[in-house]
Amino acid sequence: MAKRISHNKDKKGWINSGSFKKGHKTNIGKNWKVSEKGRKAMSEGQKGKVSGFKGKKHSLISKIKNSLNNLGRNKSSKAHSWSKTNHPPSYKGGITPKIMKVRNSKRYNDWRTKVFKKDNYICQDCNKKGYLEAHHITPFCGLFGTENHNKIFDVDNGKTLCIDCHNDTKLGGKTK
Repeated sequence: MAKRISHNKDKKGWINSGSFKKGHKTNIGKNWKVSEKGRKAMSEGQKGKVSGFKGKKHSLISKIKNSLNNLGRNKSSKAHSWSKTNHPPSYKGGITPKIMKVRNSKRYNDWRTKVFKKDNYICQDCNKKGYLEAHHITPFCGLFGTENHNKIFDVDNGKTLCIDCHNDTKLGGKTK
């Protein structure tokens, strides 16, 4: 025997009368799109109601059951195989924040501008104009943290390259 869905009068919705038994799982709400009118009606129906669990506490038995159900689950989304050290294998002792401070500094930005001006805003490998990058001839990472760290800001240690030529220097290791 089929019943008419009472909350869905504008559509022809028929359901089997035996499908809504206690404890029966349905897919209602999972992929359904509820109209604005329906959402407002549901919202109004919940206003003023207090959660049935408000002010209550879990019993000792339910606490034990919950802890047993959670055994073996990660307590944090950040749990990794390297969580004993709290650092990934690629960790280099906190050097990245220091490098970023240098790369984001005014002095570094001034160095880039001076390199671009020295090379007349033209790629030194292919003579293109457009989006350009300043390239360290002696690698930046090789200079950082050494006694030659002032060479990072040496204009003679830089040259202007387009993106393609700069990527070639990174991948192929060529320097001109």
